[in-house]
Amino acid sequence: FILVIRHPQDEALWNLAGRFRFWHRRPGQVLMVARSQAAAVKARADGIHLAETQLLQPGRLNLRQLRRRFVVSAACHSHAAVRRARRYRVAWIVLSPIRHTASHPGRSPVSPRMTRLCVNAFQGPVYALGGMTLTDQKLIKRKGFQGIAGVGVGKTLFR
Repeated sequence: FILVIRHPQDEALWNLAGRFRFWHRRPGQVLMVARSQAAAVKARADGIHLAETQLLQPGRLNLRQLRRRFVVSAACHSHAAVRRARRYRVAWIVLSPIRHTASHPGRSPVSPRMTRLCVNAFQGPVYALGGMTLTDQKLIKRKGFQGIAGVGVGKTLFR
């Protein structure tokens, strides 16, 4: 079970991470904080999940230093980002959107051809995001994905 916590304010990230650690932390669960190294440190997260923009403009990040302290994963929406993630040796990627999704209504899904190229190019675990349901698990596995990811599925964990 991998939980990536995203929030535009670092303080909210720390609060969510603290609640996760206290109520839900079990062996095998990985807590990732999106985008913010400072928030990941303060939250005592296992890792940091990079946005595609962070991969494509890496000057602000010291990825070697990040990898020494954290598991590093990344969101990818393009073949260029997947190649960059591979070059930076991130642990896994989330490729999206695979289908149309309510969270990003204007974004077109990644084509089947591009999906294949990206999954093959990364040479590591790739998770499918965007319009996925649990019934897609077998189809996703056949396409070479490690599994599925979801936006907002963790909201019920903190109630």
